[in-house]
Amino acid sequence: KGGVIYSMNITRPYKETNLSEEQGIKAGYSFLKSIGLDNMKNTKCISEGDSVVATFVYVNNNVLYYPDEVKVRIALDNGAPTWFECHNYLESHSTSRNLKTPKISSDEAKKALGSHFDYESVQTVVNSTDFGLEYMAYEFKGRVSGIPVLVYIDAQTGTERDIKIME
Repeated sequence: KGGVIYSMNITRPYKETNLSEEQGIKAGYSFLKSIGLDNMKNTKCISEGDSVVATFVYVNNNVLYYPDEVKVRIALDNGAPTWFECHNYLESHSTSRNLKTPKISSDEAKKALGSHFDYESVQTVVNSTDFGLEYMAYEFKGRVSGIPVLVYIDAQTGTERDIKIME
């Protein structure tokens, strides 16, 4: 679609694992660059023994755009992509989004976090609702009772929009 691969699935036997998970992610970056997807950041990686499935999202001006997501499975025997899914990216990606400038800073948003939240880091992100509408938020990474979580605070209102328990 528009010169970008929509999906791909290559079935083949895997040989002996020669690459680490980190090397697999680097191979994923190289594959994305080779098909014209340069501004991507790895946000999640799942090891499957002889391969890794890496999730990448579009990044612009240090803002992660979660709706613009792609997934790549990289074989750890030779670093070749064996599976690719780009549906979300192709449906969502636009260089002219109509997002509002944040009304509050990340420091102000941090005040919405409870005292039980052990803060680690913050990232500005774009998320989408169940209805496909996009909003800008601050993604706070931390722990609650030792459990790793992500808390999303709306950059317009300062209210909590979502909480995700990290696997």
